[in-house]
Amino acid sequence: MRKWLIWTIVLMLCVPVGLGDPEPALADTQSETGAPITMYSNKWTVLPQSQAAPVIDGALSDNVWSGAAALDDFRTAYYNEPVPDGPSYKMFYDSSNLYFGGSFATEDKAILEKVELVVSRQTYGEAHYVVTIPITPLAKATVTDWNIGRDIAKENPQRTKVNAFTSAMTDSGGRTSVEVSVPLSALGASAPAPGTEWRVNVVHVYHLNTKPLLSWIPLRTSNFWDTGSTVTIKGNLVDEGRMGSVFFGQTPVGQRWTPEEAELRYTGFTQKQLSFKRGSTVNPVQTKFSLKWKNPVGDWEPLTQVTSVKNGDRCTLTFEHPPALDFGLTELQIYAYRDDQPNDGRFAIVTFDRDSLIEAGLEWTGKAPPPAGTVQVQPAPASQQVVDTLELIPDKVGFIFTGLPEMPELHPLGLYKLSADNKSIVSLKTGTVYPNAQYPESNVVTAVNRKGETLEYPYYEDAEGKRYFLSAHLWYLQKDYATAQTEKIAKTDALGAARLLYRFAQVYEGYAPSTDYIWRNYPINITSGPPFNYWGGMWYRWSVADLNSLRPLLRAYNLVKKTNALELLSQEVGENIDKKLVEQMFIPSMQYALSYPYVLGNMNYTQWLGMIDAGKMLNEPDYIHNAFEWMQDYVETQFLSDGYWKEVAPSYHVQSTNGLDQAIAALDGYSDPAGYVSPRTGRRFDDLDMAKDYPIIERSLRDNNLLVYPDGKLLPIQDSWASDKAKSPILNAGSFLMPAAGIGRLAAGAGAGQSQLWLQFQPKYGHNHYDPLQLNLYAEGQELLPDLGYTYTKDRSFSLSTMGHNTVVVDSKDMKIDNVSKHGGKIDLFAPAGQVQVMRADQKEAYAGLDQYSREPWFVSFPGAQGGEGYVVDLFRVSGGSRHEYTLQGDANRDSVFVTDMALDPYGPYLLPPGTPVVEPEQFNDKGSAGGHYYGYISVKDVKKAQLPGDRYDLTLVTSEKGAEKAK
Repeated sequence: MRKWLIWTIVLMLCVPVGLGDPEPALADTQSETGAPITMYSNKWTVLPQSQAAPVIDGALSDNVWSGAAALDDFRTAYYNEPVPDGPSYKMFYDSSNLYFGGSFATEDKAILEKVELVVSRQTYGEAHYVVTIPITPLAKATVTDWNIGRDIAKENPQRTKVNAFTSAMTDSGGRTSVEVSVPLSALGASAPAPGTEWRVNVVHVYHLNTKPLLSWIPLRTSNFWDTGSTVTIKGNLVDEGRMGSVFFGQTPVGQRWTPEEAELRYTGFTQKQLSFKRGSTVNPVQTKFSLKWKNPVGDWEPLTQVTSVKNGDRCTLTFEHPPALDFGLTELQIYAYRDDQPNDGRFAIVTFDRDSLIEAGLEWTGKAPPPAGTVQVQPAPASQQVVDTLELIPDKVGFIFTGLPEMPELHPLGLYKLSADNKSIVSLKTGTVYPNAQYPESNVVTAVNRKGETLEYPYYEDAEGKRYFLSAHLWYLQKDYATAQTEKIAKTDALGAARLLYRFAQVYEGYAPSTDYIWRNYPINITSGPPFNYWGGMWYRWSVADLNSLRPLLRAYNLVKKTNALELLSQEVGENIDKKLVEQMFIPSMQYALSYPYVLGNMNYTQWLGMIDAGKMLNEPDYIHNAFEWMQDYVETQFLSDGYWKEVAPSYHVQSTNGLDQAIAALDGYSDPAGYVSPRTGRRFDDLDMAKDYPIIERSLRDNNLLVYPDGKLLPIQDSWASDKAKSPILNAGSFLMPAAGIGRLAAGAGAGQSQLWLQFQPKYGHNHYDPLQLNLYAEGQELLPDLGYTYTKDRSFSLSTMGHNTVVVDSKDMKIDNVSKHGGKIDLFAPAGQVQVMRADQKEAYAGLDQYSREPWFVSFPGAQGGEGYVVDLFRVSGGSRHEYTLQGDANRDSVFVTDMALDPYGPYLLPPGTPVVEPEQFNDKGSAGGHYYGYISVKDVKKAQLPGDRYDLTLVTSEKGAEKAK
């Protein structure tokens, strides 16, 4: 979402005897320019070495702890706020162990699940160790992931869990002490040489809904995932280098030093000033400075443009640095020395992150005032339409996922609509009006909002324990309706829309985020985060699209701002309405959304559109540059070389590409305010045209209409909806190959009457099915050999399985998806020549232990055929494994059956050994149970068997529609 960067400046002041001697006369320069950058000077340390080991009893009473290195001043995630009576830790080492100990407020003990010590033995990179110290464990422990990168989950997090450590804990005087000994060997190390640099962070992980995440090195972006099973807490820690430098025994050179009254200022995109009180240690005339820079993914490199000057009693260093475009921690070594004593100096670190740098840059740049409203409206009372809409604006966020008590088996989405008066909800299935007395919401869950108020969410609970948040679903639908009405009213009644916007700002102060998932709903104490649930939001049920639901209010605000309506309403209510809208609703909404990890996915466009609208409507160019930077990263990294979206599912390709196109259109022609240069990217925009810079976008848009059947429907592979149709289908593209997407097509005939044979060997980069070398056949005007595609029914597990596709199942299990097989198969042959066409692909990595797994379909057209008539020969070669099952699915859109002349005898209700206990799936994410056998066999029902006289058999697929034979 948002790029963050902590910068660490290492100052090495080599101050020999005489450095503080009387200095030659030097004229004062003018005082510092630029804007101050929020920074820290205590996010690094030197670990002392001890000759004696402490007793690990939790008391921290051994003398060695008094001289240990301090790790304190813990900060909350995203906002980086200090906490009163916060944790404080210390570290030291001996020849065999690393020791970690400290304390936190005992009142936190009951809600603190664990403390995690994150250690990297490298000065940069992502390999890391995690020591998890339990405090008050949960029955089901949360899982943490501190190296998520830009994907939802990294394929190789490079995390090593440390199990070999000793810990103890005691309570005394309102503090709980923790003492830990970690063998260096458990960290893959022996005793480090003096001056060796490692990196560490310490994270407090609290029980959900209690307190925000805390860490020694501040984190910015984080979230948690709670769908009712294992909870995972994620944060951009390791991948953004958010670990403080620790040096063993001594600094690399010189002596440790903390600059007095240090201040860092923004003076340009690649220029900064660091100043500090000189005291008796620094003489800028006698001292030379040598600076080195280390970006989050590289090693030290020298900086050559450094100047030092005296400003009264302060010393100021002005330096040029590389553009700060990488996510993560950057370090700057400043080495101050005299020629005659180059190795005896001072060493210090200050830290700041990219967001602080951007904020300072924005302050330094200044903000152009928005144009004043020119349309004058007259004072007037609210219209009846406005009054009615005001009554509907809820004071709580609500939930979208809500089941139907009368039909609890239904998927809990899209089951209701608002009543005619918008004050209740009506079941789309039964017509029943809710809430009602028959299903009383006599239970309640609560949350605390930012005003300290307790919010109540009532619900009805059935005998099976399912919860139905009927009132909360009403609020959710009312909120959506009211936001849309506000934009609609703004087009004709600016003052009325201003009243609605004001009401939204008032209730937003009391909103609390949601967890909103399938049969998993609860409000979250806003004081307990970040992190907040990935499956939840403030304006929408899903964090990845929260800003999209804010857009109607942003657009309404833009219309209202063109008038004097906000001034009129401010006079009426005695409050600055414009300020309240911006500072208490719009900006906090943006901050909430941007506290989540910046990931690259198919829903990104909704956030971009929200950011672009916010940038334009709020006169904040940085939101525009933030969106553009995100979009640029998306275009450059998320599409395959043939222009297809990395998740090779046509429905998601269309969604992702069309979404990108919408965002590009929203940026088209945009220009920054006069004189503006982005402190985020160092660029300014004038008449922006992103499509011109990225021609791959045009190719991707064309691909929206390329993977289609003759009836215009999208090829329903992986998580694609079989009902989706192309907007402008390209029906006469003929045979073609998309090697990066892993799709080949052989075609004969033209237009709606053509026949198509598809072979897939696509990569598995998201929304995957276990479908190696899947074959689709469209002929006779229908999909004869189909892919079921995307479904949210109880058949989803089968639709994902290898058994649910037209391929070969090996050893009664799904294909595997790992770091090798996820890249898909490879094309060996593609020869679409004349009446005889052939293609061959190999995907032997789909199963372990195979020597061969390849498919070679031939498509032979009948001589003289005007349409697509012909036949297919399918050569499937498998070597390895002990059981091979060739599977074909019949037409899924019509009645279809495979018939044979062979004598068939009953086998059983499932393709499972007789007597196998079977539990069929009941929900979309349920595989069911097959008594330890392959779950894919559950969906193969009413099985019959035949005794083959030889190695040949004949089957005929017959389809029918409304009782009439369709194809044979």
